[in-house]
Amino acid sequence: MQISKNKVVSLVYKLSENGPDGQIIETVEVNNPFTFIFGNGMLLQNFENNLAGLEKGSKFSFLI
Repeated sequence: MQISKNKVVSLVYKLSENGPDGQIIETVEVNNPFTFIFGNGMLLQNFENNLAGLEKGSKFSFLI
């Protein structure tokens, strides 16, 4: 199932400053994933744009 409007999305990630080799600012792990309803304007638009269409288990990397 692809990420699309009104789908519940849970993800784990590492947020780093200045790209993937920068200082890690935040880590969200599988035991406490970040969960939200996609497409309701609660997150940065660029963040949601980069997740749109991904499927369960997809790996991603992008800059905001």
